[in-house]
Amino acid sequence: MFNSIFFNSYGSNIYNTLGVLTSLKKELENVIIYNSVGSSSLIVFLKILGYNYEQIFEILRDSNICESLVNGYSVMVQDEEEKKDIIKEFLNSQISKNKLIKNNITLQEIYKLTNIFPCFLLWDKLQESVVNVNPKINPDFRLIDCILASLTGIGTYLDYSIEDNIYSNLSCIDPYPYSKSFNLPIKTQTLYIFNNTVFGFENLSLNFGPLKDIENEILKQQFSRNKIKLSHLKEILKSDNFLIINSEFTREKLESIKISGLFNNGKFQGESFKIGEDTKIGVQKQLELILNQD
Repeated sequence: MFNSIFFNSYGSNIYNTLGVLTSLKKELENVIIYNSVGSSSLIVFLKILGYNYEQIFEILRDSNICESLVNGYSVMVQDEEEKKDIIKEFLNSQISKNKLIKNNITLQEIYKLTNIFPCFLLWDKLQESVVNVNPKINPDFRLIDCILASLTGIGTYLDYSIEDNIYSNLSCIDPYPYSKSFNLPIKTQTLYIFNNTVFGFENLSLNFGPLKDIENEILKQQFSRNKIKLSHLKEILKSDNFLIINSEFTREKLESIKISGLFNNGKFQGESFKIGEDTKIGVQKQLELILNQD
């Protein structure tokens, strides 16, 4: 049904996103173009390696990389290079399991090898603009570098350089720059997915460090900015190809059962979307199911 997708996720709300994608796997089986913002790049990365959405969920759940490392939102001084190395080690460890893809593979080589056209929406600090990094415009950029550039942010590392370019946190500028999506010269049917995020369980989601008030305010402002962005998406809000994920965000390490809850939350919302319901109805259905089990 769709041959292109545009989606955003940050930190732990990647699990809600994967739930939606899993429930829509039949509708997305012909997707070639992946326009990703933030931690959605990890989904694109693992999709390139040949995993389906359920397998990607299991890999990210077991790695504990999303909620504890990616987009952690701590303004305390940390060793940014060490964080880059940890994420790079995770990426390389996944690539090592694939016999066809090497750790220095370029975007152009990926497209030729897999017929997947990955696009990474980044903030270019030198150009001071949102850019779409992809196999046509940046054929020689390495996949791993593009993933690392996508994951910049407060609490992770402030920027990442590729050749003479410096990329930084896009969510502070525009959490959903859909007008920058890229299309190949084919008839394109794009599914637009937007993460409308709130805090999860407050005691789990908020940090209790010495700068907790500042860090929590940064997050609250980001989610407020997301809601403002949502109200301005008039062009695609009218489209049947626009799906809003009502998702949760936490910075703390989550138990497997909570992560599965986020994933299932997304699955219910995806099912609602397929039958033309408001995705909030999917959230309510999941809550009712949990209450009935109790």
